[in-house]
Amino acid sequence: METLCVTGHRPDGLPWKKQRDNTGRRGDFLDELKSVIALCVENGFRHFISGGATGVDTDFAFAVIELKKKYPFITLEIAIPCPEQSRYWSEDEKLDYDELLRAADVTTVTNPYYTAYCMQKRNKYMVDNSDCVLCCYNGATEGGTYNTVRYAEKSGKRLLFIDLGENAANGKRNKLEFVFGITDKAKK
Repeated sequence: METLCVTGHRPDGLPWKKQRDNTGRRGDFLDELKSVIALCVENGFRHFISGGATGVDTDFAFAVIELKKKYPFITLEIAIPCPEQSRYWSEDEKLDYDELLRAADVTTVTNPYYTAYCMQKRNKYMVDNSDCVLCCYNGATEGGTYNTVRYAEKSGKRLLFIDLGENAANGKRNKLEFVFGITDKAKK
């Protein structure tokens, strides 16, 4: 069983910031995200891991939940960095998080309490327990997503990218390039 985890930015690192509707650039990203996950399922991926944070993690988890209607055999794991992850989130973000936790097939708490390192520990857990990492990435050269992408590269994981840079054309690329990306990276 192949496993795919996601790394990506929180809302402030996304071009659409905290936009919650599914229109415009965010809508294109959500469509591309679902398309990439579906292609991964069609190519043998069965288990998906999200860190449950706001932004890309939440969008990824909801996309997997939606795709479970078509692919009931896939599973979703939420890797929680600490029990109080959502303590300072908005009410809407907490409601989304609670919904994700209820819908998850597996929840894994990687640290029993908050520490300065617990988010990075959660990210390493996800990479270490995955065959491939989906990187929804804006090109920043610091922060959690950057560190996770670098860790995945050093760990020899296969990587898929959805470009969230300011000039990216999400939803405009041929979706098959991601499947070929998996194959090409695995051969190197």
